[in-house]
Amino acid sequence: MSNAITPQISNKNKKRLLGLGSLLGVYTLLGFLLVPVIVSKAAKDYLHEELNLDLSLENIEINPLTLAVKLQGLAIKQLDGKVLISADDIYVNASLMLSLWQKKLI
Repeated sequence: MSNAITPQISNKNKKRLLGLGSLLGVYTLLGFLLVPVIVSKAAKDYLHEELNLDLSLENIEINPLTLAVKLQGLAIKQLDGKVLISADDIYVNASLMLSLWQKKLI
């Protein structure tokens, strides 16, 4: 018979892990659900108030874990209806962690 020692996690470390897990969960939930709504509204308001342009956007998806943004059905129009810019799909992935790992962050 072996007398294997099983590692024990202290109560203090359990609370820390629970706290970090909770923060990650809240960050992820807010990033996927709330941030796209806020970004869409803020972009539309800014373009309309500051630049006198209308923004139409079918869908916006934000992935807070990979720092990726996907825009679908983007159209920026002048107030008279002329289209300045339009795109069916735009995907931007600003992988901060990869840049830090490769030490290529400016």
